[in-house]
Amino acid sequence: MSFSCRSCLAYLCLLVSRAFATDYPVNEDTPIAPATETSAEEKAKKKFNFVFAPIPIVNPTIGNGLAVAGLMLYKIDPDSPVSSTAVAAGYTDSDSWGVGALQEANFADDRWRVLAGVAVALLQYDLYVPAISPDFHFGTEQSLRGGFAQALRRVAPKLYAGLRYQRASVNFPAPDVAQDVIPEEGVDFQIAGLGLVGEWDTRNHSYQPDRGSYLKFDSNFSRDEFGAALEYETYAVAFSHFRSGFRDQDVIAWRVSLCDTSSDTPFFERCQFGSSRDLRGYPAGRYYDDSMYAAQIEYRAPLWKRLGAVAFAGVGAVASAFSELDSTDSLPAGGVGLRLLASTEQRVNVSLDFAVGRDESTFYVYIGEAF
Repeated sequence: MSFSCRSCLAYLCLLVSRAFATDYPVNEDTPIAPATETSAEEKAKKKFNFVFAPIPIVNPTIGNGLAVAGLMLYKIDPDSPVSSTAVAAGYTDSDSWGVGALQEANFADDRWRVLAGVAVALLQYDLYVPAISPDFHFGTEQSLRGGFAQALRRVAPKLYAGLRYQRASVNFPAPDVAQDVIPEEGVDFQIAGLGLVGEWDTRNHSYQPDRGSYLKFDSNFSRDEFGAALEYETYAVAFSHFRSGFRDQDVIAWRVSLCDTSSDTPFFERCQFGSSRDLRGYPAGRYYDDSMYAAQIEYRAPLWKRLGAVAFAGVGAVASAFSELDSTDSLPAGGVGLRLLASTEQRVNVSLDFAVGRDESTFYVYIGEAF
């Protein structure tokens, strides 16, 4: 979990959008779960599915706790992926909490994919200041109130492009410890930006693909004319690929991601190693800078009935520029995990991972796959 403005929102939104135990049928072009004959009456009953899901939170940055999510799934038209409306709230033993809502709408024969969300959160975590010392850190509190809206249009087969606007208020109180990141009076200002986004998606399933690729590009341009107090840019690109393993039911998945930000980007919007999907084994806020790369590979294998297992390994680094990534210290990670299939229709797993980084080991509990 990253504690940038944009990923605080994404955390709560992904939390609810990956809620489990739904029985809504998968898309017709996803052969992992074969379609079955259903009567008109059964189809009418399945027009809307409602889910209430308790989700344990095990996170090395904000601690352990519980989230609850309410989710409604439905299809706007037969040839589009499932759409959803969701709300979630969570609390951890570090006194971190958040409340969020997400609307995902896929329509017009999957020509349009629209996503929007709002969130309010208060996060307590340790922030490291490498400019002072590699191990220097202090406890901080970050509050956030904001939202985003994104619209993608299919411009070619499997290719989508569009825009995303985000706006939020971010606050850090006056710090107890002197350092070069948060000023004595604290931080309290507006974040706002407009960015280009794009997706190329050939996966055969949204939640648990066993073949295909997924390329995603995000950018954000924070400008005064969009309502921002600071001007800076952020860019991120990630590519994932999925193929069969040694057995037909096994999956080999790998992912490479790059992140870059302008030199005047505030610390909470810079590239955060160990955040989001890159990499497990490092708490967010420990390693961050203007540039980052991360690469990982994972082997996924069903074991017995609804139980499965994974093994994963990866490496990455952060630096002040891409040209310096090859000379900075590498950050390796690896681990193993268990998977419990919570929905046979949507192929959504509850995941438990044990990951080892360079300096420590951590547990994660989440819904869905790491990538």
